[in-house]
Amino acid sequence: MPCVYTPEQAAAILQCGVHFLRDGTRNGELPHLRINRSAVRFTSDDIKEIMSMFAVKPMPQDEPEQTTPETMAIPETYEDEDLSEYPGGSLKTRRRMKKLIDERNAELAAKK
Repeated sequence: MPCVYTPEQAAAILQCGVHFLRDGTRNGELPHLRINRSAVRFTSDDIKEIMSMFAVKPMPQDEPEQTTPETMAIPETYEDEDLSEYPGGSLKTRRRMKKLIDERNAELAAKK
């Protein structure tokens, strides 16, 4: 039988706030047991998984590749892109991006 913890007990083990755990379970982002509509419990495996979800891994120690202007690839033309893919972009930002792409295409066309 696995050991089961209340949100308060799990928060003490994880050294985090109870609200963090409650919000994470409400949003479905954290593993948990739901006993009924309001009762949430955590197993020791759930706590281990939550800890691994937020573990920060060290960066590899390989030498980073140096990018210089000579090694950067510059496209011949900039294609119109689906501006809805820009994250968090408001309509004003997406229009500004489209305008910049159009201006760059006009500059490249003028050079040819």
